[in-house]
Amino acid sequence: MARIFVSYSRKNIDFCKRLTDELQKRDLDFWVDWEGIPPTVDWLKEIEKGVEEADTFLAIVSTDWISSRNCIIELEYAVKNGKRLIPVVSPEP
Repeated sequence: MARIFVSYSRKNIDFCKRLTDELQKRDLDFWVDWEGIPPTVDWLKEIEKGVEEADTFLAIVSTDWISSRNCIIELEYAVKNGKRLIPVVSPEP
């Protein structure tokens, strides 16, 4: 099974949940940050760990994702680590 890191804008959380429900139905292992990273944890280190452990970086691309500095940081780290990139276009709200 491929391990998938799911990158999304919080404004697209409903679509992200629908997509990850489908991944789960297919027994695909994925990492997604639903609740936010606790304030006592280094956010960037948690993201880096999630990306490093994944084989694939799946980006739920939307206007909000593109304008999110955090999402772009995730993407840059995935590219730096040679991850396979899969863009999925989110329906705009």
